[in-house]
Amino acid sequence: MNFGRFLSIHPAFSGCLLVFAFLAQPAFANSNYFLEKQISRSLAQTEKKENILWLKTTEKPPILALLAPANTLEKQGGVIILADLFQSPDWPIIIHGLRTKLPDYGWETLSIQLPIPVYDISNAELNSTYELTRQRINSAIDYFKTNNISNIVLIGVGQSANFALKYVATLPVKDPKIQAIVSIKAYDSRWLTSSELVKKISIPLFDIIPEHDADIVLNSAKKRLIAANFAGKLKTNPRMLALSSKVQTLAINKTGNLRYRQKVINGANYHFDEQEYTLIKAIRGWLGVYASGKQIEIE
Repeated sequence: MNFGRFLSIHPAFSGCLLVFAFLAQPAFANSNYFLEKQISRSLAQTEKKENILWLKTTEKPPILALLAPANTLEKQGGVIILADLFQSPDWPIIIHGLRTKLPDYGWETLSIQLPIPVYDISNAELNSTYELTRQRINSAIDYFKTNNISNIVLIGVGQSANFALKYVATLPVKDPKIQAIVSIKAYDSRWLTSSELVKKISIPLFDIIPEHDADIVLNSAKKRLIAANFAGKLKTNPRMLALSSKVQTLAINKTGNLRYRQKVINGANYHFDEQEYTLIKAIRGWLGVYASGKQIEIE
């Protein structure tokens, strides 16, 4: 991880050079709260006060999240956005565009600050980081439900896409909390096998891959497509589909997710340079079909 680039790529991080001295210091519950505080303080100075929320979890202090209310009269629901590991909730690549453009189509977005690993990214460190992320997702869900938004979508990028897949894969089928999930640049690692998680997810899943990403991302995407190949044979409109208990069990345990869709964005690189509009358009269109305005029931 190039921390110099991490701090300099976004104007909100100016004046944070002293962070380097603290990156290797111990922190509570395996998150670098010093660095989190610097990011939160910088965003609090640049964002409007009404766009900043402080979500309560079991951690102390509360966690910063950036809110962008829907700009339309007809509200579609809420979107929880997870930036990639070590990135801020207003990261200029992908995250800022998603959180500020989806409200134009009726979606209220909530981009939450994720925990920042303290040491090297070992399995134990990722387990701890995921556990804190899970708590923060729950807090964001509670916020939306408190504000009468029950149609909730989860979007994750990179390692956070892996976190999102793991989170959704462990939810009860009858009470999923999340109605749809968008995964951007997920990949397999020694910590997680994404194709195995796809088999456990029965809610709509949009799997987005840049054409020119790293081999680890492209190869993992092929495995997920194979794991969910039954979805490719399904021609029924997903919103009209009623899954019998037998078919649902088959979908979860044997052939993957019946409402899984994978899209490769042609010409896109790792950062979606000059393809960000295409990315947002694809997500907005998919949400309009699979998660528009109401909870999707699974029979």
